[in-house]
Amino acid sequence: MQNINLKNNLRETYDKYAQDRESSVMQDWKLEERARLLSALQKEHKHKLLEIGAGTGRDSKFFQDQGFELTCIDLSPAMIDLCSQKGLNALVMDMTKIDLQIILLMLSIP
Repeated sequence: MQNINLKNNLRETYDKYAQDRESSVMQDWKLEERARLLSALQKEHKHKLLEIGAGTGRDSKFFQDQGFELTCIDLSPAMIDLCSQKGLNALVMDMTKIDLQIILLMLSIP
């Protein structure tokens, strides 16, 4: 029961502050880490990503713009709405209960 309350509180808080997170400026260190990840993925010839806890989808949109196929999941419906507005495949999903069949289908993995 405590775990359910915690998740509900998290969902409500992220829903409440989704627009604030969307309009916030990304810190330089986050941009640098994202660039390093992009480089590593390109070196490994990866083309598909699953972002767990996608938030507003800014990182996912960046990777989509770089040619990656993405699926985003987040606990917060408000965050997933922002992802969807960016044209991202996005699902409201609890990361502790990931439905791998749905994810594999969205990423077109047999």
